[in-house]
Amino acid sequence: MDENYSKLVDIAYNMHVSGKFDEAKSVYEKLLSINPDDLDVKNLYAQLNVSLKNYDIAIKLFNEVYEKTKIKDILINLSKLYFSIQDYDNVISTLNRIDSNDVSAKKILALTYNKIGNINKAIELYLELYAQGQTDLSDLLNLSVLYKNLNDYENSLKYALLGLEKNNTDYETNMHIASLYSDMNNIEKELEFLLNASKINADINLFYRIGIIYKKLKNDEMAIKYFNAILSVDPDNKNALSNIAVIYQNHDKKVTVEIFKKLINKYPNDVDLITQIYIVYVKMLDFQNANEAAKILYNLCPENKVYVTFLADSYFSLKDFDKALELYKKVLEQDDNDLYINMQIAYILSIKGLSVEAAKIFSKFKDKNVFNQDYLFFNLREKNLQEVREFLYIHLNEKKSVVGDEDKKNLFIYKIAKNKDYSFREEDLKKYDDNYKSPWDLKVDVFRKKAWHFNDISGKRVLIYSNNGAGDLIMFSRYIPEVQKAASEVILDIPQSLIDLYKFNFPNLKIYKSDENIDESSYDYATSFFSLLCNLNIDLKKINTPDYYLKVDDKSVKSVSELEIFKTNKKKIGIFWQGNPLIMTDRSIPLKELVPLFEINNTQIYSFQLTDFDIESEKLKKELPIIDLIPYIHSYNDTAAILKNMDLLISIDTSIMNLAGALGVNTYLLLNYASEWRWFYDTEKTPWYNSVKIFKQKKPGDWTEVIKRIKNELTI
Repeated sequence: MDENYSKLVDIAYNMHVSGKFDEAKSVYEKLLSINPDDLDVKNLYAQLNVSLKNYDIAIKLFNEVYEKTKIKDILINLSKLYFSIQDYDNVISTLNRIDSNDVSAKKILALTYNKIGNINKAIELYLELYAQGQTDLSDLLNLSVLYKNLNDYENSLKYALLGLEKNNTDYETNMHIASLYSDMNNIEKELEFLLNASKINADINLFYRIGIIYKKLKNDEMAIKYFNAILSVDPDNKNALSNIAVIYQNHDKKVTVEIFKKLINKYPNDVDLITQIYIVYVKMLDFQNANEAAKILYNLCPENKVYVTFLADSYFSLKDFDKALELYKKVLEQDDNDLYINMQIAYILSIKGLSVEAAKIFSKFKDKNVFNQDYLFFNLREKNLQEVREFLYIHLNEKKSVVGDEDKKNLFIYKIAKNKDYSFREEDLKKYDDNYKSPWDLKVDVFRKKAWHFNDISGKRVLIYSNNGAGDLIMFSRYIPEVQKAASEVILDIPQSLIDLYKFNFPNLKIYKSDENIDESSYDYATSFFSLLCNLNIDLKKINTPDYYLKVDDKSVKSVSELEIFKTNKKKIGIFWQGNPLIMTDRSIPLKELVPLFEINNTQIYSFQLTDFDIESEKLKKELPIIDLIPYIHSYNDTAAILKNMDLLISIDTSIMNLAGALGVNTYLLLNYASEWRWFYDTEKTPWYNSVKIFKQKKPGDWTEVIKRIKNELTI
């Protein structure tokens, strides 16, 4: 009987460990019917009932065995059972029956106290185990997690690193440490441990996380490497392809477009992808394709404020102001207090000459619009200098914007101001503060400490600096003599390219290059050239217009006249057609639009274009009978001398045109429909320059009619 009984025990145990629970149960029950006091079989039967989830039976059996054996391991197993069924009170009461220094009991207790939220008690137990030298990698990792839950990153990191010393190839620990460094905003260390983890487990989700970090670090090459590693496993992985596309925006936007097109073909209704390609087209200044993408978004979500705005913005960029206005008004139906939308509408109304309607909108946002450039330019266009003075006074006193954080989240103007994209991440909003400034911005901040606030400058030293483009500097240089009359000394801070010309025109002034440092003690007040309008209280309705206010030395003019390219009896016409495409994009004109001018008899045309932003125009320039002046222009002094040898300059709104007007050179100004404030609503003459005649678009984007008018005038 004993031999057969032992065989049955072996049979039951083998069935048990091999997973044949029902067969094992039957044999265990037979054994206990033969010998109900066999504690070993009863213990095995209890463990089997745990596997079968017959927890009440298992608990009863474990307790019976323990009462007769007092074996500690029975209580350990019983506590594990209570833990698995989340009966934490019984876990604690069971383990309290064991010696308080028992290592196994402490480890289970630590896990239990963590589960019931008694983190400090759990930490206390793990620290006791650590002091006894009884912690393994799992214990140290648990302890690290507990400290992390208390936001004690110093101790959390300490014990995680100690755990890693036990096994530096443990995937979970490396990932945990990476997450700690992520929470601590130490992106470089986070990357280090993610890379360690990737050597242990080549997981595409991990590769994605690594790629994102390299992308944040602007290490495009490594970011693409890891995104490509994902594609080697999953060639159509949407996230990897999207990120590669975004990265290529910095290198080749055409590649970005092709990737997004591929993705959109597969996911035609994915608004995130279509939004991304819309943004890329905007960055490429491809407003036609941006408009097409915006139409798709609008059709998918016609009531979505963001997508309606995208479509309105794209029509605005295409100068289809009527459609833009209609859509902006639709946005207002959802939120009539949206500042950006209201300012866009007011801008459109103002350039259409509907100043009364525009003024009503601006007045609605009286507390906010003093910080809005559209409002500034509107008042300048309307010649309301008093409002402009108030605007500048607030800025010069460095008052904070009244636009709150909640407003910023809803204003597109804030979302695109810095990064030129539509980013809705909370952390991006933090970038719109004074910590993100260029060296020039910081220099201007120093100047503003001594800003001229329209006060008396008699006997004071005044610094005038350029805070905008060269066109502004040249236009408002006419007021330098007015400052000289009142101040004891005038100092100029101007770009290197203007130094020679201004030293000739203002020989008694101290002139600094913009990249030079100026001692704060050397001036009493500082003002930008633009701010001279307000500081001198210029009456914009009665602008004093001399025939010229800048000149160039006769020697330079004569030297230019002796160049072979100017020895002609033909009428010498200079042209300038393309400004920086990132500034006032609609002011430029494609060179092909100017081709009719080359048909005028007895003329020689010269190009003042120093940079070709338009590839098509660059190719066309080589085919036209045009003399390129690039080899002869190294500064504005050279430009001025050449202009004095021209019979006529035909130019868009740019610094060269302002220089020609300041010199009294006969000039035709090509003005876009939505022209800058400084041209007011003028369509033929400007009060700024006697020698400048305006040829303004009658319809947005229509240069053909403008050139036709110029050709007719020159042919008569």
